[in-house]
Amino acid sequence: RRRSGKFPKQEMLERPYYMDYSPMRLFIHKVVTSKYFDLGISAVIGLNVITMAMEFYMMPMELENALKIFNFFFTAIFILEAAMKVSALGCKRYLSDRWNQLDVFIVILSVVGICLEELKGQVFPINPTIIRVMRVLRIARVLKLLKMAKGIRALLDTVMQALPQVGNL
Repeated sequence: RRRSGKFPKQEMLERPYYMDYSPMRLFIHKVVTSKYFDLGISAVIGLNVITMAMEFYMMPMELENALKIFNFFFTAIFILEAAMKVSALGCKRYLSDRWNQLDVFIVILSVVGICLEELKGQVFPINPTIIRVMRVLRIARVLKLLKMAKGIRALLDTVMQALPQVGNL
């Protein structure tokens, strides 16, 4: 017997979940599960962090507009990544992974942040502090890099599992 509780022959007889996918969905699945896709997303996150680091107080209007366009671009890339993964894996399988839940949360935060920045109190009054908080929360995109780094990920998983026990002390 193996750790899964099944005999080796039973494991070999199980079909992969993606076996009945259409050719297009199978292609998307192959793309999103490749290491090159993850490397590409890591590069996009790195570029996004660089553009976020370029922000400063009283920056010229041209730079502010350029950084806003970059934010739109990066947010669109992350929305596309999530959409591709949902279409390839299915909503249930995609959301069963905690890292993907974090991805969706970050994408939602990014979209809400962009909407709040664009509205800026035109429709209903928005506290400027909320807009600043939403901009700071964009840095959570860096957390997506943790999912790529196996060692740091294992350490973070261990810490997350130990936190409830620490709370009992």
